[in-house]
Amino acid sequence: MPFNDVGFVTKRRGLGGQGGVTPAPSRNLTITPALSNNAETITWTIQSNMTFSPTLNYVITNLSNTDFTDGAVTGNITLNSSGSFTITRNLDRLANYSNSNITFSLQLINPESNVLLGQSSNAVVKPATPLTATGGDTVTVYDNKFTIHTYTTTGNSSFNISSLGDYPANLDVWAVVANGGGAGGGGFSYKESIFGAVTNYTQYGGNGGAAGFVYEGNIRANTLSVGTVGVSVGVGASNATLFIPGNSSFANIVPTGSTVSGQRATFDIGTPYNRSESAGGGGRGASGDGANAVATSFTNVRGGQGGNGVTTVITGSPLTLGCGGGGGGSDGGGTRGCSGGGNGGSDSSPYNGENATANRAGGGGGAGPPALGSIPDNTIVTSDGGNGGSGIVVVRYLSRYRNMALA
Repeated sequence: MPFNDVGFVTKRRGLGGQGGVTPAPSRNLTITPALSNNAETITWTIQSNMTFSPTLNYVITNLSNTDFTDGAVTGNITLNSSGSFTITRNLDRLANYSNSNITFSLQLINPESNVLLGQSSNAVVKPATPLTATGGDTVTVYDNKFTIHTYTTTGNSSFNISSLGDYPANLDVWAVVANGGGAGGGGFSYKESIFGAVTNYTQYGGNGGAAGFVYEGNIRANTLSVGTVGVSVGVGASNATLFIPGNSSFANIVPTGSTVSGQRATFDIGTPYNRSESAGGGGRGASGDGANAVATSFTNVRGGQGGNGVTTVITGSPLTLGCGGGGGGSDGGGTRGCSGGGNGGSDSSPYNGENATANRAGGGGGAGPPALGSIPDNTIVTSDGGNGGSGIVVVRYLSRYRNMALA
């Protein structure tokens, strides 16, 4: 239905043979903005006495489509029979960041005459006040949006929150806690000889060390408060923690997997000689089981491969954690599950299992048994499993984002 510049139909009717015009009633239009969802959602409520359901154009000034996650900044609406309508938009808090406020409003326009019918009061898109904290061996910024605190020194430390920002309920805090990995098992060799010929012997390769558990997830915003959060980075085979009161030791975050270590395998011959070779199973990884050792002959006694770990991108780059150590074996040590774990030793010097990498929560490699030709008769000669890798704690939070306010 056509309407005039102020938005109402003009009617003509005859009065006693003379033409006349019924004046359009006065227009009553209000546009009221309101914020919700921690100032990331804006709703404009439109109320009017235009009860004939006109279609109007709208414009959200000074912003673009990419500022919102769910709608355009221009379009049209049709008022209902009560003359009302609502428009809602959700701010993309990471897009188009600026250190300055951007003032915007909603305008309604007559699509036929292009006359402005009404305009809301102003709102602003502004830089949000984020969580503010200190602590960690390093503090870095990733993608110009996230602040990352990384704890690598073993022992106790703290994450110190000085401010929760302007909307604490909307905090985006993510963390990784990786426990220290276990050491690889020790190995040994023993032999007896008659006139220089080896008769009885035992070669024993150590099991691969189990990786530390790895926890990753979002920290519930309602468990955070201004103050000190205890942090502990574990040495090999000990726990790391991020202790949050009400969320004790990461209660809402579960390990990345439930895995088991591989089984050892033995090949031996009894009478007339007692000869035995045994290889260690691979240590479990954070996300994969350790492989069983292999022992099919005296020339094929090999340690099991360590289990797989997990890869996180919490720092912005791939970080692999929790790789199982390889088992030791006389004919070959098992390989580590992935980077950060220790390889298993064999009966080639130096025999010892490989140490796991620091701050990667990997298991140490199992020891290989010393070569029989290198040991005296009737003597047990031992070799050492590799040390487990220490743990790590990483805390990341959004520190550069936007929200809105009413002007």
